[in-house]
Amino acid sequence: MKQYEEVMLYSLSTCFWCAKIKKLLNELDVSFEEIYVDLLDEKEQIGIMAHLKAKDTFPILIIDGKYIIGYDEEAVKKLFE
Repeated sequence: MKQYEEVMLYSLSTCFWCAKIKKLLNELDVSFEEIYVDLLDEKEQIGIMAHLKAKDTFPILIIDGKYIIGYDEEAVKKLFE
C-alpha cells in the first residue's frame, strides 16, 4: 500500500459521510489526523474554511496536498493502492 507524509481529514462530528470516510481510512489501515470543524470556535472555523477555500462540503480529505472533497471511495482507494 502506498504511504503518504500527511493525511488530514476535516470533518463534522455529526456528518454521515465523514464517518464513512473515516471508517474507510481505518479499513485501509491509513494513519490520519482528524479535525472536527464544527467543534472549533467560530474564529477557528472561519480560518480553516478560508485556508481550505471550501464551501460547506464535508468531508475534506487532504493527502500530501491532494484534495478529495466529499465522500469518494474510489478516489481514496486509488490513492492508497
